[in-house]
Amino acid sequence: MFSHRDKLHEPCPRCGTNAWHVGTANTASGSTVHPYFCGGCGTRTQVFEKKAKAQRMGCAEKIEIEIQELRVCAVCGAQGAEKHHWALRFLFGNEADKWPTAMLCVTCHLRWHNVVTPHMCSNAGVKR
Repeated sequence: MFSHRDKLHEPCPRCGTNAWHVGTANTASGSTVHPYFCGGCGTRTQVFEKKAKAQRMGCAEKIEIEIQELRVCAVCGAQGAEKHHWALRFLFGNEADKWPTAMLCVTCHLRWHNVVTPHMCSNAGVKR
């Protein structure tokens, strides 16, 4: 399973098919996400599409996300938390996956992004 958008032009590492589709899935926190998956074998990636673009692309296929346990937010203790990466990919590139993560509920995750990343694309030379 890969997590970088630039890999979507490559064939699936599991079956070799180059037919990536966007699906719809619900996470442990109840959020709806739109991950890319292989049309050949169903392998799901960690690459997600924004809601509006996913809907334009026809993301009707429902994808099951395995929920192992109800995780707790590291900030407020709410259940249904998801992994949050502290190192921003737009700053750290592929190295972002090597930095620490923490479990955050949707509310705390949105709060973090509203404070830390509202202008992340406004820096000159930063590509997203």
